[in-house]
Amino acid sequence: GRGGRSNHHPGNHIYLAKVAATKPEYQKCSVKSDKTRVAQSVVDYINGVRGGRFLELEKETGRWFVVSNRAARTKAGQALRDNNTPEARARRREKYGS
Repeated sequence: GRGGRSNHHPGNHIYLAKVAATKPEYQKCSVKSDKTRVAQSVVDYINGVRGGRFLELEKETGRWFVVSNRAARTKAGQALRDNNTPEARARRREKYGS
């Protein structure tokens, strides 16, 4: 998820570093199938090379569960699209206040 505890987990630092390293390749893609392939490469890296998992918190029980490959790829694609540079955050703060 966004914010909170998940930002401080070491596995998420590895994931976000991989996303940052992969973002230029993703931004060069003009065809959806290429973007899907790049997002899947992030999922494969985390699941395979790093031995990680993509988890989601079930609110009712408070337990974590592994999401489907499709859900993980969707999360990776969103992260690859996010414009979350310090400059972009500063522009949003200026525009919307905080």
